[in-house]
Amino acid sequence: MSRAKGKPRQGKAASRKNGKIIVVGISLLVLSFFNLSMVNSDATNFAGRIASFLFVLSWVTIFYGILKGK
Repeated sequence: MSRAKGKPRQGKAASRKNGKIIVVGISLLVLSFFNLSMVNSDATNFAGRIASFLFVLSWVTIFYGILKGK
């Protein structure tokens, strides 16, 4: 039951893809905090309209990357 030395495990590719999804989610999270810094007090500008959606989308992306599995 030994595997050949040159062949990677099947889990490596899935793990790397999950890592990329998590990095995209973290990047969206950083972008959402930057976006929140541009919101005016009553949130009537464009940044105020998309701030909550961008924040939630970033966390959904992170959780998807964690829970996706193999």
